[in-house]
Amino acid sequence: MGDTQVGWTKHIPTPQPSAHGDAPSSVEERLVRLERTARRGKIATAVLAGVAVVLIVVVVVFANELVTQRSLVSEALSAAQQSQQATGGQASEDDAIDAITPSTDDEDAVDDDDAVDDDGSSEDVLRAADLSDILNEKWSNAQRILEARGIDLADLVIVTDDGGMVFDPGNWTVVLVTDLDEPGKVAVHLRHDIDWWF
Repeated sequence: MGDTQVGWTKHIPTPQPSAHGDAPSSVEERLVRLERTARRGKIATAVLAGVAVVLIVVVVVFANELVTQRSLVSEALSAAQQSQQATGGQASEDDAIDAITPSTDDEDAVDDDDAVDDDGSSEDVLRAADLSDILNEKWSNAQRILEARGIDLADLVIVTDDGGMVFDPGNWTVVLVTDLDEPGKVAVHLRHDIDWWF
């Protein structure tokens, strides 16, 4: 046994030369894969660009709405300040309205004033100047003030900034009071304090 030798040799197969058409097919497969990947990337980029455009449009719309709301609020506040100044004795709101509107009904206005004076109740006629103390008050508080002073709420015409109805008086603020053409009737302008857009 000692004379027997076993030869273990490892046989490594040598790669067979490929056929002439095999090499280009693997390169073509790689190119096809790269084209698919590039196509998917382009589609993903287009989708992301579309989403970005939609988001930009939404942001612009909301910004426009915000600017509009702020301008409405600032106009209402400036009108309220002008009303307060007018009721403070500098200039009456009736004078401002007369300056804006044409004076075609001067005779009717004189007749109405004479009728009030003939009744002897000119002091009892409700005017916007009588309600200057409810400016910048919550409508719920303003109602209490008016009821305590014996003012009939039926003599008031409620005007809301959004044209809606007043369901919860605590969510509304009095921003302006103006005299109406009918003697004893006053318009109370309210601003909605809860903005549902934000």
